Amino acid sequence: MVQRRMHDLGAFALLAVAPLLAGGFRSRRYSYAKAVRELRSWARDFPDLSETVSIMNITRAFAWLTLMLGTLLVYVGASLARAATSAPAAFAVLEGVMTVFALLWTACLGMMATSVWRFGLSRALDRLVAARLDFKTDPKLGLVGWLTLPNSIDLLPALLFVACFAPPVIP
Repeated sequence: MVQRRMHDLGAFALLAVAPLLAGGFRSRRYSYAKAVRELRSWARDFPDLSETVSIMNITRAFAWLTLMLGTLLVYVGASLARAATSAPAAFAVLEGVMTVFALLWTACLGMMATSVWRFGLSRALDRLVAARLDFKTDPKLGLVGWLTLPNSIDLLPALLFVACFAPPVIP
């Protein structure tokens, strides 16, 4: 049987920052390499348990938080460099970098908020998700799966979040 895969933006974010997050998920049972493999499996593989759905959502939220911190560091660096420069060409380039990373920061914040919202729904609808995932062949998740599983529709609330909150952040 072919394993179904997840192809949402949060999966790509989690795959990108898995080596950074693995240090926090490491324990006595898990080595660093095993923690990275586990995080990457939560990003790629379709869930088989309702607890896995919750873990998938919260690890995606941590991945977006990590990307938020990265974009914030680039924004601060560009801001400090812009304050130290007097060349108009460099000033314009650095302002463009700051604008792009302000938009990326708010998009990551919106994606993180969506992942946390899905985590809360997956915990609240835990019994329904468990009943839907109980099928051995092809689970028909329906509305419950659409509400609780990470998917590419998460980009729409994030873009709405950017449209509402990015203008005050842009330099």
